[in-house]
Amino acid sequence: MTIERRLAKRYATEEKVNLFLRDAADSQRLTETVEANLIDISLHGAGIRLLQVVIDGNHIFYAPLDSPDKVLCLEFPLITTDDGDPFVIPTRPVWLDRCLEDSKAPFRIRVEFLEKLPKDILQIVLKD
Repeated sequence: MTIERRLAKRYATEEKVNLFLRDAADSQRLTETVEANLIDISLHGAGIRLLQVVIDGNHIFYAPLDSPDKVLCLEFPLITTDDGDPFVIPTRPVWLDRCLEDSKAPFRIRVEFLEKLPKDILQIVLKD
């Protein structure tokens, strides 16, 4: 029997988020956004439910893994930065599964944050 060792505690949550791909070199958006539901979050990553995994012909799980030029970004539309833009954090997809019983959001994806998630953002997410 193996013992699961997580880097940080995961917190269950329900928050609307967006996902999109951007260019790693110049941060230009490569796809439109797709709506998703955040189901849990930690300081190191997040679990997400979504309806589709292909955006503008790009598979959001495999495209960043196949090309270092593409980064999957997680956008929190209700949390804004000092500039008034939605808070966005770059991620790396680490796990994908499909739940056939869920017709509204059958895909589950886990992402690892490529930058440190600010603790104040985690607190805002958990307050909702």
